[in-house]
Amino acid sequence: AVAVTLNGRPRKTLGWRTPAEAFDALLRAAQAGVATT
Repeated sequence: AVAVTLNGRPRKTLGWRTPAEAFDALLRAAQAGVATT
């Protein structure tokens, strides 16, 4: 419950995104850079 509360709280250092949103954007950017065969 504590982790959900903290990860759902917007942060100024993340441009007012939540840590969950920032992590999701990071994963999407990394996945977009991977070549598929």
